[in-house]
Amino acid sequence: VEINSANAYELQKIRGIGPAFSERIIEYREKLGGFHDKSQLLEVWGIEEDILESISEYIEINADNIKKINLNTAEYRDLISHPYIDRKTTNTMLEYKRFAGKITSTDELLQQKVLDKELYEKIKWYIRVGDE
Repeated sequence: VEINSANAYELQKIRGIGPAFSERIIEYREKLGGFHDKSQLLEVWGIEEDILESISEYIEINADNIKKINLNTAEYRDLISHPYIDRKTTNTMLEYKRFAGKITSTDELLQQKVLDKELYEKIKWYIRVGDE
């Protein structure tokens, strides 16, 4: 089952995923924009290591299905609503965008020390600057 495009019914075909887990997975996937790694399922309330281990072989991830936030058009609410982006990071990115005028690449946030490497590695899957 491709986790970024599956509906609740398709998720429930996986042994160990019932209605509650399928709804939580979909709800978190929507907030996140999609999963890029199976381990992110551990961020879904109630999914523990043993559950992930038992379902992992039945899950595929297509990172092309991840919805990305365009940093050059994003507003405060777009950024703050992402689970990995807190208020401080949101404000820092928006301040940098105002200063720079336009962000030319997501790497620029790392090069200009807007984001530290750890946070950049975590959110790079969810940000873009144009039609990337």
